[in-house]
Amino acid sequence: MKRFTTDNPETNCERLLNFSYCEDKNVKLLYAGGKEHVDLIGYIADMSKDLGCNLTPEDIMDGACMDCDCVLSVLYVAAIQGAELREQLKRYEDTGLTPKEAETLANMTLTQNERRQRLGLHAVNDNVGNFIHLSHEKGGDASG
Repeated sequence: MKRFTTDNPETNCERLLNFSYCEDKNVKLLYAGGKEHVDLIGYIADMSKDLGCNLTPEDIMDGACMDCDCVLSVLYVAAIQGAELREQLKRYEDTGLTPKEAETLANMTLTQNERRQRLGLHAVNDNVGNFIHLSHEKGGDASG
């Protein structure tokens, strides 16, 4: 199956599907204001001055754009939604499972450890309900 997510989009379709993404727990825009890899919060704050809002990054982080219906608020919400959905899809694509395999796995009665093992997520249960991740690679060791 062809991946939809990529860290190096080349075609217009790839750019559209990867326009907003997460990096270091921040949402970034592939292109904005004539620049590449732009921090969403900083971009919204800068653009708010042109609209007379004069928001600071702190205002935006405190939810100022959630109570507005201006174009920046729409961009803010759509970019966050796109980045979140992209990250979830990327995690699925990284498993290498086909949709049918994922559906079969989801419908099986397995323990959490068995599910993680079948997905290639090497983790152990710490007996308190938390999982300790050991490796990103299938068959990898703890030093991975």
